[in-house]
Amino acid sequence: MARMTVAERRTKLVDAAVLVMSREGVARTTTRAVVAEAGMQIGVFHYCFRSKDDLMHEVMEVITERGFDAVSAALLRPADPAQLIAGTVDAYWRHLTERPEEVQLTYELTQHALREPSMRAAAQKQYSQYAAAMEQLLLDLGRTGGFEWRTPVDVLARLVLAMVRGITMQWLVNRDDAMARRLLEEVVAHLQREASAAPPAGRSTPAR
Repeated sequence: MARMTVAERRTKLVDAAVLVMSREGVARTTTRAVVAEAGMQIGVFHYCFRSKDDLMHEVMEVITERGFDAVSAALLRPADPAQLIAGTVDAYWRHLTERPEEVQLTYELTQHALREPSMRAAAQKQYSQYAAAMEQLLLDLGRTGGFEWRTPVDVLARLVLAMVRGITMQWLVNRDDAMARRLLEEVVAHLQREASAAPPAGRSTPAR
């Protein structure tokens, strides 16, 4: 353990925290439980993080990145615009069903942050990151597929985020796969309508 850098130790502790919080819930997760999961001593935790709140900030960022990275992977496969959109939404569905406890944790962390004055800014930052990541995903979709969105991307990103987060919560509660897929198909249809075949007149196609 002594040979690990601080960055490596932080990563190991964050991964352990995600596992413990996903399994036990935020309220029941202690720093000692996280340290034990990581196979470290409690002193290492305080060397890497100022507090449990500091750790949770990092957990929120890491989970957000994992989710969008999983979805962005769909852009690596060549396809026409309609298929790109459908494939991207399908990639989110696979991520959700493969990591339901981790996705559920994102909601729990948000609620915890909103109830703790010292963490409220973390909830605001979390949703700012969601919006920024969704905007980037939509821009990347447009660049890859050679189209632009009819609605301004900053507005469309927040609309899609609202739809997907709502569908996700419904699925986490009732685990109705058929209904969740039906609702996600509506998201796909909406995005396919939003995707113009070519940039508006006077504007060039974004560079690939």
